[in-house]
Amino acid sequence: MLFIWRGVGILVPIIYFLIAWIVSYWFDGTDTKIINPEFVAWTSLISGIIIFAIGLFTFNIHKKTGDFQAKTKVKRAHFFYIPILYWGVGILLLSITFFTFFSDDKKSEITEIVIEKPTTRILNLYNPGEDTLTYIIADETEDGLISREIVIPGNYLSIKLEAKSYLFSAFNQEFETTLLLPSKKYAKDTSKFVLLNDDNGKFYQRILRPATLEEDDYDEAWLVLDGIHNLILVEVTEFCDIDFDHRDIEDFVWLDYIYEIYDAQDLIEPLSNKTFRGKTIKVLAPGDSIPTELLENELVFMLIPYSGTDLDNEYIANWIKSL
Repeated sequence: MLFIWRGVGILVPIIYFLIAWIVSYWFDGTDTKIINPEFVAWTSLISGIIIFAIGLFTFNIHKKTGDFQAKTKVKRAHFFYIPILYWGVGILLLSITFFTFFSDDKKSEITEIVIEKPTTRILNLYNPGEDTLTYIIADETEDGLISREIVIPGNYLSIKLEAKSYLFSAFNQEFETTLLLPSKKYAKDTSKFVLLNDDNGKFYQRILRPATLEEDDYDEAWLVLDGIHNLILVEVTEFCDIDFDHRDIEDFVWLDYIYEIYDAQDLIEPLSNKTFRGKTIKVLAPGDSIPTELLENELVFMLIPYSGTDLDNEYIANWIKSL
């Protein structure tokens, strides 16, 4: 596109598109098209004020008549032959128009989005040990027992739960408890646990938050039923290639690609509250093989169980090679 300007007139499009880029972060980059009235309105309001102020600077008021006259040094500054001051006025009028005539429709759309927010979350119950384990999910506030299932060694079960608080526990074939949430270790963390009260007294339950509307994050949660094996989140994007060699896995510095380590004695929420703008996120369950191809802008992570104190490259490499 051919721009015609003189002097500082080129600032008009520069300022408008710069403000549009900044305002896009308010909308999290998800709805910043010209068909979005609220985005256009705020962009026009802020940029219009700035352009109008610059336009005022390029004009003087005639002492006798009170009329605007262009300053000598910038008297011919324009963008497409229109003085900067008039651009500022026009853009502000555009902002007022969008706020006045289109904002109600946009607000109703936003209300619908809020209503449609997810109210559930997928919980994966993983047994990394050598003994068959049984899990129990309960809600002592109303429903009592929610779910009880057996999970064989090396496997996991997935269940969709309503976003609220629960009691989680697991036990082995000898009925010995292997996991109990809430635990004394975390019970006082009010961001994770809620203190409730009934006829039998006070008790804690673990909060399970809902999935998000974002597409560039990971929403599933995990419980490690043996309460021993922590989960390591390792990025494996570089190895999502059908031609990768096992020797490359052995030589790779895996410790540099550990993203997070999660405690087996708590509910695990991989990548919680983390978004990767413009990326597609994939988290491989323990035991899943590395995919041989990637989607565009995809990041791939792998959950690896680990118990012990000495975590090194060899352990991670051996786990990946065994898949």
